[in-house]
Amino acid sequence: MEPNLLIISKFEIYSILRSRLITQDRCIKIDGKKFYFLPRLYDSFFKNFERSFTNELVYLQIQKIKMYYFDSQDLVREIVFNEITDLFFDIKEKTISIKINGYLYKLFTPINKSHEKFQLFKLNDAAFSSITIDHNPTFISYVEINKENLKVFWEISNFINSKRLTKFSKKNRDKIIEEIEKRNWREALWEELAFICKTQTLELVDKKFNKKIS
Repeated sequence: MEPNLLIISKFEIYSILRSRLITQDRCIKIDGKKFYFLPRLYDSFFKNFERSFTNELVYLQIQKIKMYYFDSQDLVREIVFNEITDLFFDIKEKTISIKINGYLYKLFTPINKSHEKFQLFKLNDAAFSSITIDHNPTFISYVEINKENLKVFWEISNFINSKRLTKFSKKNRDKIIEEIEKRNWREALWEELAFICKTQTLELVDKKFNKKIS
């Protein structure tokens, strides 16, 4: 192994991905109506019960996240996080490599929707600040396609819109949780969260790929 390469813990990368996914609140517009996805809220809400949104469902999402590398023929290949066993950090280049069948391959992140352009996957003191987690298809398309399976999310979004909540402080999260309990949505919300985490396709991309969160 090259002297400038260090073995990096898979759990370290997992922890960064986990942190991103449970803090990445999203708001999109469909037919002029705002739809909210608020993992901070779900994380705090289900901590009070036997089930854990983060440990049971976000875990599933992370295992399926797509990453990209180039093979010996310079063709782009994809691999999901769960299939990666060995990760290496290049001290000089700040890049990440994976080992497949005894060979090292550097990870890359796409910078456009067509996946024609890629940049090296870099890790620095700010974790991987130039990399984001993208929804493929986009989160808007995903919600449109699966709206029949996301009825409670729409109800919660309608409540948020009716109360004109725009910032999700603890006080506002508590208001939403109170409504969830009042309407007996807890079980249905869990089922819809499970549906999302099992059916969504996520990938690591460069921030240039997705300047506007959607």
